[in-house]
Amino acid sequence: MEMKENIRRTLKQTIDGFPFRKFFLPDGKAKIEHHFSIQPYVRLILILSGIKREPMSLNGKRETVTLHPGDYYLIRREVWEYTSFSTEHEFLCLVPRNTYLRLVHYRISGKPAGNGENLFESEWYHTPGLSAPLQHAFDALSLLEESRREPDLCKDLVRAILRLSLQEMQKEILHAGKSNMTFEAIREFVETHCSEPISRNDAAQYFRLNPSYISQLFRRKSNGTFQEYLLKCRIAKARFLLSETTLPVKAIAEECGWSDDVYFIRQFHRQTGLPPGKFRLINRTKRL
Repeated sequence: MEMKENIRRTLKQTIDGFPFRKFFLPDGKAKIEHHFSIQPYVRLILILSGIKREPMSLNGKRETVTLHPGDYYLIRREVWEYTSFSTEHEFLCLVPRNTYLRLVHYRISGKPAGNGENLFESEWYHTPGLSAPLQHAFDALSLLEESRREPDLCKDLVRAILRLSLQEMQKEILHAGKSNMTFEAIREFVETHCSEPISRNDAAQYFRLNPSYISQLFRRKSNGTFQEYLLKCRIAKARFLLSETTLPVKAIAEECGWSDDVYFIRQFHRQTGLPPGKFRLINRTKRL
């Protein structure tokens, strides 16, 4: 309950005081070789404090943008996001999922990751639903082109998203339940860290849960296992890299969490029906 109230407070403060400086809409066309994530969900990020130096693909070229409080950007579905944690900053992240909205307030330390601890703190909340007007507002923002020419439209859409998000938070939770929220948080953890050597035990330690409980959640919620979902995320990233980069197969295997490229080739073939080289050739031919 405390986390929900903190998120609600952050959201209200953002609605009342966000200055709406510059809006960015990365296109994902520029090549990037490592340290990035690709997700099937839209992410709206609003910089609340500090400075964030974020690599982006803008007009097909990779740029490192210096973001200040009041700057905001939208990462569309299947567009890569670098998620730079190199400087101290805070941001609010809104992610419309299939049936709910995920809101996260991140505080980034800007210190070296080391063993991965204390790099960032976060508070999050999942709304009990996702209204059609809220989804339409995200869709409209995602479809904008030449966004810098329409700054007022960008502001209006984001203001609408923030206000509609607050309305969603004010609805009584009828169906969400703690187990659903926990499962979605673990699933997002897997999607974000799938290229790292993570395991069910790592997720259990991160969320302070029993590993067997995580297995039960995945069996109930996805009709599969933690490892199967991790494999699905890694294969999705490998498909993107094969289609959009010229990285050799061995490098792609490493980027997607495999230390053995022969095992990666076998797994990729099993999951997609094609070896990586043939998959790359077919997908590049389609784009020509």
